[in-house]
Amino acid sequence: MFLVASFMIGLISANIYKAIEEKPNKVEYLSDIFFDRVAFSKQGWGKLGIDTATHAPDKAPLPLRIKDSEYEKGIGTHAPSEINIELDGEYEAFEADIGIQRQNEDNIGSVIFQVFVDGEKLYDSGVIKELDIARPIRIPLYNAKEMRLVVTDAGDGITCDCANWADAKLIRSSFIKVKLPAEPLDVAQFAKIITCDPNRKEGCRCSRIEEFPEEDVFLESEILPDSENNYIVPTNEGGIGCIGLKWYERRSVKSLALYFSDESYVPNIDEIQIQGWFGESQWQGMWEPLSCSKQRQDRKVIFNLKQENYAGDFVMQKVRWLLPKSSEPIKVNKISAFTNSKWSVSDFHIELEHPANGKYGEIEVYNGLIIESAQTITKSLWDLSSPKDIKILHNKTRFLKSDRTVIYIHLTNNTYGIATDDIIGNGCIYIPDQVFITLKPAKYTLSEYCRMIAGRETVLKKVRNMPDQTFEQAMEKVHRKIQDNGPTMISLACDNNKFIVQRNGSVSYGNFELQAFMGSGRDELIKRCLYGGWLPAPLISLNENGVLYEQCAFVIPFDKTDTRLWLNKCPLCVVEFNLENESVNESEVSLKLNFFANIEKKEFARINQETNGFVIHDDTNKILAYVNARHTNDLETKIKDGMQFLVESYQSDHNKVALSIYQLGISVQKNANH
Repeated sequence: MFLVASFMIGLISANIYKAIEEKPNKVEYLSDIFFDRVAFSKQGWGKLGIDTATHAPDKAPLPLRIKDSEYEKGIGTHAPSEINIELDGEYEAFEADIGIQRQNEDNIGSVIFQVFVDGEKLYDSGVIKELDIARPIRIPLYNAKEMRLVVTDAGDGITCDCANWADAKLIRSSFIKVKLPAEPLDVAQFAKIITCDPNRKEGCRCSRIEEFPEEDVFLESEILPDSENNYIVPTNEGGIGCIGLKWYERRSVKSLALYFSDESYVPNIDEIQIQGWFGESQWQGMWEPLSCSKQRQDRKVIFNLKQENYAGDFVMQKVRWLLPKSSEPIKVNKISAFTNSKWSVSDFHIELEHPANGKYGEIEVYNGLIIESAQTITKSLWDLSSPKDIKILHNKTRFLKSDRTVIYIHLTNNTYGIATDDIIGNGCIYIPDQVFITLKPAKYTLSEYCRMIAGRETVLKKVRNMPDQTFEQAMEKVHRKIQDNGPTMISLACDNNKFIVQRNGSVSYGNFELQAFMGSGRDELIKRCLYGGWLPAPLISLNENGVLYEQCAFVIPFDKTDTRLWLNKCPLCVVEFNLENESVNESEVSLKLNFFANIEKKEFARINQETNGFVIHDDTNKILAYVNARHTNDLETKIKDGMQFLVESYQSDHNKVALSIYQLGISVQKNANH
């Protein structure tokens, strides 16, 4: 259930810009306004430094230093890095001293600083080394909306690439539009109010090949209001209460508030814990404590999040409060949440291409509000017989598109969702034979726009008219030649038991490794492809002195406990060697196989000869592999030092022999009889 808010916005005005005034230039250090202006930040190593150098998360940061100069203000980052700053046309210039954090005298670090303004690169430093002196820069920003500060590794790796935007500051424009501020939007109304297990901090516990247990799918449950519109906070066995918010997209939350039903329900604010959900999805992630200041105002407790929560990942999908044990049930009347988003008011015109007399639709706004008769609502009735003009409080476009305002148009048979930033960016949006929506004042009428686009093809139609993709076309676009030298990972479908096949034929699984040496093993003679051109079985070949060596590795299901073979949990890796003398003369062949029980510790496995084969095991008699040598014919096979398997002999002309190795993806013990 969603909270629905209706409140007055006294400061909103259709005439949102009052005047153009001259003001003295004001300097704002980027580190002081980082939390308000930065929409996105990422870097290749460590934690972002605010008025400090970048640093390991568990280490105290060092002061900003470039060559022999130290700085009290600035941003310390590490290549590759990117910082996206929202300017909103309010600044005249950006200034900073750039350079690499001085760490030692080896001059190892090297980076390139770049500045992009509204998508255009305005500055490129070229390669800067660690011992270079600071370089001052000034970037013009008049009327700019966005700036990106980028640091690359200069193409030689990221070692010691600690890059400083020292003394970084924004200079406000002396001529700016004085804007009447819009009331910040409470985004809690677009969330579900939830509860979850206070003791559980992590999300999904199962691996990607295991069935999701119910508790991993439904990590939280919704709390519905009682008859008095209060939310009774559920508690666990220890009496700890949990209540929170869950959105369907990520939010850059700045402050939150809990409104308790009565002052008597307010716990000791020092005992209230607030946690944010950080991770890949609503299921994969962790609850982590949020650093904040707490303030109580009667029955309201305000939580202002601190900047350190956003040194890297700026956004979260869920937030929760853990409330201390109470003798009486705790009731919450309302939750509020405010983000870093900037809000504006625009007028829109909506009309049907074919009006429907006597029928009604509905306009609904998500992440925004409809302004009607000095009140704000989220839904408005629409008489489909005539166009509708509507005023909407909406989010200004951000880099991460969080809090994106969407207008839902509910018709009698269909519903369409249109983002306000798409309307503003394009001037209008047209859904053929259905809806036309435009920003006011409109650039085009519906009939004018239809004449303008007559004969154009939609993206969908263009795609449908394109020829089908082919494997050759895909490989030409995405395949990199250097990848031919890398290893290949093979497994059953949806199975975490991965076997790694190297270019030279070596196969590893966990700590076990089979090392294969075919002939001389010269790299330039090795060829590799997929069996049949596409099957998941790497085929490695080497032709030397008239002898063709081939190795093919693939994984098959071994047990028969499940009729759905692809779901079997017992994979068997088969490594087949074929040796064929293609010459008319007898030729020398050589195949050496080393088996390691633990490749990291260089511990060899043991080899015991059995009927028609050899058993490979470790010192605990755990079976690692089995060598089937029954098709080696007259070739001599032997064990060297109990650890190396050898095929060394002369092969008659046009003779072909085979050797197979079976490696299980499960643990099997060798006993005295087998």
